[in-house]
Amino acid sequence: MAPRTSLQYLFSGLTIGSIYAIVAIWYNIIYNATGIINFAQGEFLMIGAMTAISFSQVMPLPLAVLSAVIITALLGALIDIVFIRWLKKAFHNSG
Repeated sequence: MAPRTSLQYLFSGLTIGSIYAIVAIWYNIIYNATGIINFAQGEFLMIGAMTAISFSQVMPLPLAVLSAVIITALLGALIDIVFIRWLKKAFHNSG
């Protein structure tokens, strides 16, 4: 294998491994903060990205990204209030 290809594989592996490490830390922070494992984190990332892309068609990109962050945060807060707190309350009352 050529040295250039080996170097490319090395950097690709480090990049993907770093992404996995960030996701693992993200799960750990959410679990320690809420006590519930939330597997919907990827969906929140996708909602934010798709909202930013959609808004970038009608407004400048920095404003579209800021709007997407605000909307995604509000959606996350709504889901926390409606579902996560309800689940935590139901779990603590049953045990």
